[in-house]
Amino acid sequence: MQDAVAWSEVTELNRLSGASVFMTFHRVEIARHGLRPLAFLAPGVKPPLVEALLNQLAKNGIR
Repeated sequence: MQDAVAWSEVTELNRLSGASVFMTFHRVEIARHGLRPLAFLAPGVKPPLVEALLNQLAKNGIR
C-alpha cells in the first residue's frame, strides 16, 4: 500500500467502467480535501472492492 485515505478527507468518488474483449475494469478516483486524488483500477465485472467503497460512501454521507 502506498497511500491511505481517512473518510473525513474524502469529498467524492468518481468511477469509470470499461470493457474490452479481454478485460473489464473499474477506474476509481477518490477526491480529497486539499490533496491530490487517489486513483486505482479494480479489475472484474463487479469487483467487491468497488461495492464496499460505495457502501462506505453511503454510510459516511459522501456522494
